[in-house]
Amino acid sequence: MFVFATIASYVAGIQGRFERRDEEGITAIEYAVMAASIVAVIAAAMVILGGKINSLFTGISV
Repeated sequence: MFVFATIASYVAGIQGRFERRDEEGITAIEYAVMAASIVAVIAAAMVILGGKINSLFTGISV
């Protein structure tokens, strides 16, 4: 849960920064950071839940 809260606060910070500077859109660097954050969350979820999901599908296929 901490990771999701961290990402949410990061996105809120980006939005607040752009509201203060009156800029439209976000830069490629910020897109890359957000994409990397999403990939990190997915990878962490796979590591944490990987064994459970594997055993679930193994049990279904038998």
